[in-house]
Amino acid sequence: MIYVVRGKARVRWGERLEFVAEAGRGDFIYVPPYVPHQKINADTGASLECVIVRSDKEPVVVDLEVTAVEPPESVAWVDPGHPASDAKGERRE
Repeated sequence: MIYVVRGKARVRWGERLEFVAEAGRGDFIYVPPYVPHQKINADTGASLECVIVRSDKEPVVVDLEVTAVEPPESVAWVDPGHPASDAKGERRE
C-alpha cells in the first residue's frame, strides 16, 4: 500500500509494467503482493513523499532492469477494471 503525503506519484505495474495510475496528496495506491511494480515521481519539479506499508515484516524487493521512465504527463488510470475513456470522459470498451 502506498499513501501519498506530498507530491504526485505514478505507479506502473503488471508483468510488463503495462498498467499505470497516478495519485496525489491523500490518495492510496494498492499493489498486490508479488506483482512487479515501479514507483515514480510524476512531477520532477516537486518532491514526492510517500508512506509505504508492506504486508510482511521482511520486504521482498527485486530491482527490475527496465528502460528509462517516460517524461511526466497526465496519465489516466487504465487497467481491466478501469477501461479508458474518451475526451468527453465516456467509457470506451
